[in-house]
Amino acid sequence: MEWTFMGLVLVLHLVWASYLTRQCKRGVFYFPGYYLLFAFLLPIFGPLLLSIIHLSQQIELDPKLVEEPVEWDVMEQTKGLDLDPHQSLVLPLETALLLEDGQVARSLLLDLPLSKAKENLELLFMARKHRDPEIVHYAASVIASLQEDYERDIRNLRKSYEEAPHEPARLKAYQQVLEAYLATDLLEGQARRAYLIQARRLASAQEEQSNSFKGSLRLAQINLDLKDYEAVQESLYSLLSTWSDKEEVWMLLLRYYYELHDAWNFRKALASAREEGIYITHENEANLRFWEQGLEGNL
Repeated sequence: MEWTFMGLVLVLHLVWASYLTRQCKRGVFYFPGYYLLFAFLLPIFGPLLLSIIHLSQQIELDPKLVEEPVEWDVMEQTKGLDLDPHQSLVLPLETALLLEDGQVARSLLLDLPLSKAKENLELLFMARKHRDPEIVHYAASVIASLQEDYERDIRNLRKSYEEAPHEPARLKAYQQVLEAYLATDLLEGQARRAYLIQARRLASAQEEQSNSFKGSLRLAQINLDLKDYEAVQESLYSLLSTWSDKEEVWMLLLRYYYELHDAWNFRKALASAREEGIYITHENEANLRFWEQGLEGNL
């Protein structure tokens, strides 16, 4: 009985393997030649595996079984949402730019007011790299308009400040707009340096008037941005002697050593900050890891 069963299995195996071989020769099945060896050498399992491979190929090639791509209509998907009329433009605009939907992106950019453009500079920079020349031109025009607005306001406030430099309100107004402009990515190279020099003059004036922590810290940060390391060293000495419990002071010190590529003093200062129990935010911890990686091999 056992031999009879085994004989039947062997016959079934040989018939199945022969069938697969014949179909492969006729071009019905598409297998590399060496696959047929497995069909004969592995009883039942060899032909079974080849049959499964053939079925999977048929499924991939059958257009009825392939899902049609879904078209995503930006305006349709956002219709009916109860959002602020201007703020609601931001998400669809970002989506349209990512999906390369030029028609929708053009329409949304034209509807984006200048006041909201200031809050969404990243989108404008993204639009400036778009493949559609109209979108690029409009985004560049809006960015240029923003720069003109900032520079006009700064000129007017500087004139007002210079008329009465000892009035704190005029200093504050001038400083706020100038710092807001520097905080954007609109300035580069020598233009940014020129505005940083203006900001340093105002920070020095603020420090003389109030001798506050924020004013002293900002002056040191500007000097570091200008790479005036001697002035930074002097400011850091003053800050550490008065506000050594502040995270911002230690981060400035660590950034100073990082920019000087002074790995030994960087690690020493970081160890001191840890020993002093200085709380370091998650964002600043990420900066520290980046700086430490950059200083690897400098010891």
